[in-house]
Parts: sequence; structure tokens; C-alpha cells
Amino acid sequence: MKLHIADIPKLALQRRASAILGMIIVVMLWAGVFLTYRGDVQASRAFKAGAVGYLLKTMLRKDLIRTIRDVHSGLRHVPPEIACEMTKYYASDELSPREVEVLKTIAAGRSNKIVADRLAISQDTVKGHMRSILAKLGANDRLDAVLIAMRRGILDG
Repeated sequence: MKLHIADIPKLALQRRASAILGMIIVVMLWAGVFLTYRGDVQASRAFKAGAVGYLLKTMLRKDLIRTIRDVHSGLRHVPPEIACEMTKYYASDELSPREVEVLKTIAAGRSNKIVADRLAISQDTVKGHMRSILAKLGANDRLDAVLIAMRRGILDG
């Protein structure tokens, strides 16, 4: 199942199929916009939604066959580079839904005042969210936070 096909919410589809069909084995094939960035958050979301394997689009056919065999025998499959990214950020705090909303608005090039107006919060609250976002992502500034969030799959490119 590809994660990024226009207008089809794959993770929601996966959850519904699992609920209807009971135990369904899903291996996620991720076709990321940034092929050099692997998107640990995307992989985490896939596993939380019930995937038992995760592949990158650039992986070889033999890796796909090995993954299918592993999953069929009850094992999970995560490519080493994805596992490394996932463990790197495992202990870090996740952004809250509101922080993601603030960051999405910031990514669109909006000022704190416009973010505050659009989200019906004060500018001080926006600044507080940004301080928290910068700390959680280990970012130096707003642009760095947006780039990190895009690379990790928190924000869609």
C-alpha cells in the first residue's frame, strides 16, 4: 500500500480494513517526496495504524520478497535506516496537534500575528508554541523547525 496517493487516506483505509477483516497483514511502501529523508514519523504512523512492515520505494525486489516472507512468518520488518531514524527521535516529545497546526501555518509563511488570528489564540500563545516546537525538534529557528518537520514527515511536503 502506498502512503502518498492523492485523495486516498491510506492509514485510515488500513485501520478500517483491519477492523472489518480482522487480522490483515500490511506492509507499507513509502514513496517519499525526499528520497534522501526517510520520514521516521511516517513510519511510526504506519506501525501505529497496524502495519507490520515498512519498505522504501527505492528498495530492491529481493528486499520486498524477504519482507513478505518475514511478515508471513510473524516477524516485523523495518529497514535499518528507518529503524535508526525512529530510535534517534524515540525519546523526544511528540508535537501536540495544536503545535502541528501552528507549525503548518508558520510553514505557509505566516507571521505570529496572522497565526494568532487564524487559530484564534494570542500572539504570546503562538510564541509559547514556537518555543516548545523549537525545543522538541531541536531546531534553531522557525525555518529550521519547518525543514526538520518536513524531513521527519510531521508536515507533508
